[in-house]
Amino acid sequence: MTAQPLKDLYVERWGGGPDLLIIHGWGMHGGLLKDFADQLSQDFSITLLDLPGHGFSPQGSWQQEDLIKMLLKVAPPRAHWLGWSLGGVLASLVAGAAPERLLSLTLMASSPLFIEAADWPGVPRSLLVEMAAQLEEDFQGTMKRFVGLQTLGQPDARDMARRIKEAVAARPLADPKALEGGLSLLLDQDLRSDFERLSVPVAVILGGLDRLVPIAVADKMRVLRSEIDLCILKGAAHLPFWTHRDEVALFLRDFLLRVPR
Repeated sequence: MTAQPLKDLYVERWGGGPDLLIIHGWGMHGGLLKDFADQLSQDFSITLLDLPGHGFSPQGSWQQEDLIKMLLKVAPPRAHWLGWSLGGVLASLVAGAAPERLLSLTLMASSPLFIEAADWPGVPRSLLVEMAAQLEEDFQGTMKRFVGLQTLGQPDARDMARRIKEAVAARPLADPKALEGGLSLLLDQDLRSDFERLSVPVAVILGGLDRLVPIAVADKMRVLRSEIDLCILKGAAHLPFWTHRDEVALFLRDFLLRVPR
């Protein structure tokens, strides 16, 4: 395994086979997906990164164009892209801007539109607006609340939340400005039209207990794009790679190895 603290993003690479780039979610870092990625490294060459201002990556711009450039700079020339939560939004942006760089796109606990709309299930806008306002006043409390939202509905939610907080603390905590940038993306991005027009194979992994990306979004995504590989884990919440690692890895191997290189 090689670790590269690059000028823009911290990246780890290991494994062998087709390239697979993995992007973590809001307020987290690549380390949370390390064990999951390691399981996939038997069949894929893994690129695992920390987003700007998260983990070992220095602070950087959260403007859409700058993020796309930073991600493409550290990405393999052609790779499968997997994004968890906010990472799915970023992977989708890259897929729309530079489809020639993607072999496929997988959204895990992610959606083309995070915010609830009249015709779309999602998170109430007021929740994210409130979190953004609370970041300056109570950083630790806001992050604790967000971890709780991710584990809500799991039978061992309290213990899982504790373990996630410990895993997050293994690297430097996310910079508040980076957190604000990520929330702004979640609030502002509506990628439904882009999702419909994507030219690469798409897979979607959702948890039936997820309070941040409701399971009802699956039907809406299939209306936009009938040809998606869909994995629904009824007992999972927002962290399927953590709670249902074997099932997710099996689904991904089946999907990714079927995609022409």
